[in-house]
Amino acid sequence: MKSVAIFTNFSDYLASFSPLMIVEGQIKMFTEFGYKVRAIVSDGFIPPADSPFHMSEMVYIPNITNRSEDSRDDPGFDSDIDAVKEYLIDYLKDIDVCITHDMLFLPDYTKYNIAARAAADELPKLRWLHWIHSCTSIGTLQKERSILGNKYAEYAGRTFPNSCLVYPNSYDAPRIAKNLGFQENQVKVVPHPYDPTEFNKFESITKRLIDEKGLYEADVIMVYPLRMDRGKQPHVLVEVAAEIKRLGFSVRTIFVDFHSTGGDKVSYREEIKETATKLGLSGDDVTFTSEFDPSLEYEAPHGLVSDLLELSNVFILPSRSETYSLVAQEAMAKGNLVILNQDFPPLLSVYQDYALYYKFSSNYDITAGRADATGETNTQYHPSSRSYYADMARRIIFEIEDNRVLAGQRYIRQTRNPKVVFREHLEPLLYAGDK
Repeated sequence: MKSVAIFTNFSDYLASFSPLMIVEGQIKMFTEFGYKVRAIVSDGFIPPADSPFHMSEMVYIPNITNRSEDSRDDPGFDSDIDAVKEYLIDYLKDIDVCITHDMLFLPDYTKYNIAARAAADELPKLRWLHWIHSCTSIGTLQKERSILGNKYAEYAGRTFPNSCLVYPNSYDAPRIAKNLGFQENQVKVVPHPYDPTEFNKFESITKRLIDEKGLYEADVIMVYPLRMDRGKQPHVLVEVAAEIKRLGFSVRTIFVDFHSTGGDKVSYREEIKETATKLGLSGDDVTFTSEFDPSLEYEAPHGLVSDLLELSNVFILPSRSETYSLVAQEAMAKGNLVILNQDFPPLLSVYQDYALYYKFSSNYDITAGRADATGETNTQYHPSSRSYYADMARRIIFEIEDNRVLAGQRYIRQTRNPKVVFREHLEPLLYAGDK
């Protein structure tokens, strides 16, 4: 496993500074995938206690600045560079790959840039990955270089040894390469990750569910918080999930089944599990949170439900009787495709035509046309319930692929999560060129 260092000139912790946030994300990714990281920062840099910087080995270099716009008027120019160079050689002599951020073009980084190039000459086996966060024009770069004197121009004219540039989009690669003196094939594209667990401050138990059940990878995620009463009809979600899987799409169905520890609730859960197995669904495809973690048998924190609805994209409520359904409201507010019971008219009065409606039977006699009528509705599916659920599955797939909001949500979750960005984009760069 490669040893990794991240070299920055951070001297103050600015929580909204995007390069700092990107570095924190990199430290977190490396650490979670088993790598040890050495973070090189400037004297005076003190991150808060909850920062991922504390997952790394932090080492410090002098906090130096450019004392003049022109290096020829800066009496400490050479001595500052020599001092930083010695620190870098010491910190990087046992490192395989060093990552820098914006070091190659920002004027404030001039001395660090030159010191790093000098250190690279003495560490020929060290590979450098230079993250670039702005597509600065060549005119701006030339202006910045000219005011810093010949010393900077001398080093800036060379390609940084044993290195490549890293940029988050492919369109700008030719421009980035030309501006910084690299070949186009030396610009590698690594998208920025989106970590919903950090952005939304997910519960720790949600993070476990994501990892153990592979939620990031799923095409369809359905969440149903409920007591395991037969009137809630959670078996419908299993039937629909099986049809989604038959269409070639991955699906995760999560039942947040609190207060369901005895009597028919347990029997009903076992029946649903047997049905899921018969329909070809795996243990990852269908999860009961009461079985996932004992702490969730009697109560599920609202934070967990909020987290899961943030991740999910389809919410189905086949319940035969409801008063309002707060969870349907929450799912809709979180951007889920909401499917409600057409046989239960009160829900239409609440959620109107912002949901899709399918028939799941109900405790209302909808043929009577009045709320105080006695009786119930038991829908008969023709030609079969399977064909009905298959039609529903096809509609769900249509929506998540053709609705831009739902399609975009799935795209970001599947392709920009930290696991994919690290494994498919970042980690391969550590080993590029190895024989």
